[in-house]
Amino acid sequence: MRKMYYVSHPYTGDEEKNKKEAREITATLKNEYPAHIFINPLDTFQYTEGWPYEKALKNCIELLGKCDGIIMTGDWEHSRGCKKEKEVADQLDIEITELHEWL
Repeated sequence: MRKMYYVSHPYTGDEEKNKKEAREITATLKNEYPAHIFINPLDTFQYTEGWPYEKALKNCIELLGKCDGIIMTGDWEHSRGCKKEKEVADQLDIEITELHEWL
């Protein structure tokens, strides 16, 4: 069954580095699991330039709610946004996994 996964990765700190890492992880997942759809929410930030952090995060949370699962990547344990995404996924009973479970 085809599923859609949200790839949660830290953003703030070194935004360009984090966006690059998230793209590489998402591409690797897509190559390894072509039957599934993988969403990199950091790519949506290019459309939210100038938005307050909370508004951009709310946009990501809305996207997460449309997914079957979330994959926690990078140093997510120290990311306020990633921790919020995981909390929401748990509340919505969305499958939560970590990258090492996939690769």
